[in-house]
Amino acid sequence: MLSPKLNSASLQTLAVLWMAISVFRLFNISDKEISWDVLGYYVHLPATFIHHDPLLNDITWLEEINAEKKLTGTLYQFSSNDEGRRMYLFLMGNALFYAPSFGIAHLHANISGYETDGFSYPYQFWLVMGGLIYTLIGLWYFRKILLHYFNETISSIVLILIVVGTNYSHHLSLKNLETVNVLFMLLCILIWNTIRWQEEKRFTNMLAAGLSITLMALVKPSEIVALIIPAFWMCRNFRDLKNRLLLFKSKYKQILLTILICFIVLLPQMLYWIMLTGSPVYDTYKNPGVGLDLGSPHILNTLFSFRKGWLIYTPIMIFALIGLWHFRQQKTKESSSLLLYFVITFYIISTWSEWWYGAGFSNRPLVTTYCIAGIGLGFFILYISHKRAWIRLSFAGLSLLLITFNQFQWWQFRNYILDPYRTTKASYIASFMATSGSDEIERAKLIYRDFSGEMEFDNENEYTDKLIYTFNDIIEKKNGDTSLMILANQEFALEQKWSFRELTSTDHVWIRVKATLRWPNGNGLEPSLFAFSFDHKGTYGYRAFPIISNGSKEWQEFTIDYLSPEIRNSNDFFKVHLWHREKVALEFRDFQIISFEKITE
Repeated sequence: MLSPKLNSASLQTLAVLWMAISVFRLFNISDKEISWDVLGYYVHLPATFIHHDPLLNDITWLEEINAEKKLTGTLYQFSSNDEGRRMYLFLMGNALFYAPSFGIAHLHANISGYETDGFSYPYQFWLVMGGLIYTLIGLWYFRKILLHYFNETISSIVLILIVVGTNYSHHLSLKNLETVNVLFMLLCILIWNTIRWQEEKRFTNMLAAGLSITLMALVKPSEIVALIIPAFWMCRNFRDLKNRLLLFKSKYKQILLTILICFIVLLPQMLYWIMLTGSPVYDTYKNPGVGLDLGSPHILNTLFSFRKGWLIYTPIMIFALIGLWHFRQQKTKESSSLLLYFVITFYIISTWSEWWYGAGFSNRPLVTTYCIAGIGLGFFILYISHKRAWIRLSFAGLSLLLITFNQFQWWQFRNYILDPYRTTKASYIASFMATSGSDEIERAKLIYRDFSGEMEFDNENEYTDKLIYTFNDIIEKKNGDTSLMILANQEFALEQKWSFRELTSTDHVWIRVKATLRWPNGNGLEPSLFAFSFDHKGTYGYRAFPIISNGSKEWQEFTIDYLSPEIRNSNDFFKVHLWHREKVALEFRDFQIISFEKITE
């Protein structure tokens, strides 16, 4: 006979769910587990412990591995300090969680004869195994939180709905090396230990909560807002806040010791920043094309966009949002800090300029908050449980339908029927319940973008063209020809710029430069370039195309096509100019800039 603890319905549910995730995951280990963003989180480890170069003085080894294994389109995983010295783009938080798996994998590779390069099969396998352990820990604490509020039955139902009925099933299985796996686990640990500290005031609970916040910030800096949860726990008004501060004052020794230990955990990251920048805190995420725009949230897109809208792809979360309102109505003081964290986190997530978050299924970063959304689901189920039988049965049937729908859409996503990047309302409707792709679906998608930037404009017939600039009508005649001379000492010329909204009302625009020119005195050593870019408090989407002489002094024609990047803001300025590097005269007879806007039905 099972012990009462093992006979727990929620524990058995957790065990079945985790085993299902594990089996599925272990049968789907890729040779590119360490790629794209994961490569950026992970690279600290091989750089430090295999190549003994934690400061990234020479990354030739990584360039060679990437050339062989094709792990990332570009090495965007690195940034630089103000002097241009190479730095890690991402903080070392996720690397800390990879470290045990890395150590086991390195031993495995040495014993079994695999390459000890940090990327061979043992490293892929053990990182996945480590991710599964973090998933189990996260679910374990999630269950404990649910049982704090609900009985075994409701807790079991919530576990099933979250794991199987949402995008949790994608991001904590196939994508369990990404940040949301660790962040979900840490937030569950934080909430549970906040609950326990409130009940018992034990130092171990405070330390666990403090370390959880510290590690969350090391994984994703914006998660420092998780401090809201223990700071405002049990606070619904100023009187409660005053009592909270008095409680903290009475436990100041616990708080000071927790701060000291958390500071020690942060110290390696801070020392790294000091060594490379002279500052204990430094923002390495300096991409003008991507970042937080706190004044420009994409709330409707985050919720309802067919590209990645949370409630489009995980509709069962509608009940969670309703349930969070019921949680608030229960008059429990615990709800305030959890709801405040949820709302602020949702807002921050929605203000990321790439609000679709890459190739994630549904809205990836919101998975972190599912321990709170799960409480909302529990309160909704609790509310439904007191209704008539037909209402309870209707909810059960609808839940089963939504689980099936979520799993089917996930299958479509994995088979590229639903595109990871390019889904539109039209392509979503065309692919609804489809089991294979079609030309109709493909035509309705957003434009395809090659990560290498090597894009060919091969469907010009689907666009309308507009001449937006030419200088032929304003320059002087010379020898019977209309021409413009760029002098040898003129480094930049022909600059023109427009805001994106002036160029198009769609999501992208092609820009074509057509030029006829010659080198009257012969060409120089370095070719000149036509440079294209956008500006958002800095340059992004930069591409430069060389114009190379055929060696003669005759007129030569050039046509260059440029595709706009994913635009951060429609007011961002597009700029094109000639970077005249050759230091010899260039003579232009013709120069045109043409925009091509997609024909919409």
